[in-house]
Amino acid sequence: MISILKYGEVKNEEIFARTLPTDNVSQAVAEILAAVRREGDKALLEYEKRFDKAELPSLLVSEAEIREALALVDPAFLDILKEAAANIRAFHEKQKRTSFLINDRPGIVMGQKVIPLDRVGLYVPGGTAAYPSTVLMDAIPAKIAGCRELVITTLEQEGAPRIRYRTHDLTRIIPDTEPCPCGRSYPRIDVILGRTDDMGKVKGVNIYPGQIDDVLKELPNASSEYKVEIDHENGKDRISVFVETALSGEEEKAAFEKEMKNLFKTRINVTILPKAVAIGELPRSEKKSTRIFDYRY
Repeated sequence: MISILKYGEVKNEEIFARTLPTDNVSQAVAEILAAVRREGDKALLEYEKRFDKAELPSLLVSEAEIREALALVDPAFLDILKEAAANIRAFHEKQKRTSFLINDRPGIVMGQKVIPLDRVGLYVPGGTAAYPSTVLMDAIPAKIAGCRELVITTLEQEGAPRIRYRTHDLTRIIPDTEPCPCGRSYPRIDVILGRTDDMGKVKGVNIYPGQIDDVLKELPNASSEYKVEIDHENGKDRISVFVETALSGEEEKAAFEKEMKNLFKTRINVTILPKAVAIGELPRSEKKSTRIFDYRY
């Protein structure tokens, strides 16, 4: 129910007062984040059931579900959305800002560097109606600007999840101008191009830098400097781990590599190619160093 306040009957202080939530929101959010970190997808599905009253079998939308949803949409309406998308794209292409550099006089360099956000969150209202136009007006400008990852969410509606699981995978929506050879016309996602974080996935096992740090803490004579290289050879994924050590003898380094291989297998369940290297051999950076290099993409 909307409260109607008449000017003069209520004090200005009451009209413009900003009330704070009585519940400890920060504590509730911290507990949710901790549960998701601890239990992963299981916790997300539980929160879906609790907050959105939606019991989902999986977080992944299957190809069959996409086909089924498209079949329910009037083809004429899809044509309208495609036309709207084209209009929105044409308008925002004109707005796109570019970098430039001016050095037409000796000793003077001026310019502008335009860098897109790596990832953005898009809010699409989902109260009593659906707003596909908002998706287009949010997502298309972001893609034109060069944002690599989009996370879309709708809030305050049961069955329309307020929690979105980010995979951190980098890919793209294949445009309508690139038809599928199979003849299908529903939206498609291209191959995975990489990731936005330092996680690597080898043979179904997720590998995080923190896990590697923990393993190296158990490994005698290992420094904190390491580099991981993942590549694909002869149809198989291969992971090489380079770790700096002060050991110099060949037998010592061989024993060091053997123990490193055993620790990675028992702690992370991956088989690695261990490489012991001298102190200072691996590259350094003043900023956050990239530790995992995935050359499969």
